Amino acid sequence: MSEDDEWLRSRATLELLSSGGMEHYEILQKLRNALALGVVRGRVLAGHVGREEVREWDAPRSVWQADIMESTLSLRLDFFEIAAARVRLEGLAFNLGDLLRHFELGQRPVARATPANGDPHGARGKLPPNAKPADRRNEEFAHAAAELVRGGVGLADALRRVAPDDPSRDAPSVQHGIRRTFGLMYGADGHAFSP
Repeated sequence: MSEDDEWLRSRATLELLSSGGMEHYEILQKLRNALALGVVRGRVLAGHVGREEVREWDAPRSVWQADIMESTLSLRLDFFEIAAARVRLEGLAFNLGDLLRHFELGQRPVARATPANGDPHGARGKLPPNAKPADRRNEEFAHAAAELVRGGVGLADALRRVAPDDPSRDAPSVQHGIRRTFGLMYGADGHAFSP
């Protein structure tokens, strides 16, 4: 398989570009520009563009051209969002050949996110040591959501199913907290990241 046929998920892309010596903010800025210019191709596992639902979609460069002040790209949490345009894309992947050429990385070995303990089906993710107390409170809910996602349930639906009733907070706030914790431990496919 050639590099032009391989796609790297968000965290693997972050690891690859970090290995080139770039800082996180620099990676995001340069990757956004490359996507907007069409020199790096991006794919999406699932998302919404306005009212349209997309699945396994090769996102055109026009999607990535949103102003940096009006959109959010997160490689750690694996999403791209333009709130005003009602665009939310999850499960991002980027073409390996494009990344290597554009960022002039040559034939570097690629660090890929792999399931923890080598178990692709039931591995539990682990929170990083610097996780916030709120992440620790949401940890079990995030594990439950990951099981549902691995079983074929969409992430948004999984978060709604596992979110507890909290009279002091509205449901979207609770789900957002669980999504953040989920993103620290799992990819959009529900598989745990390597420690």
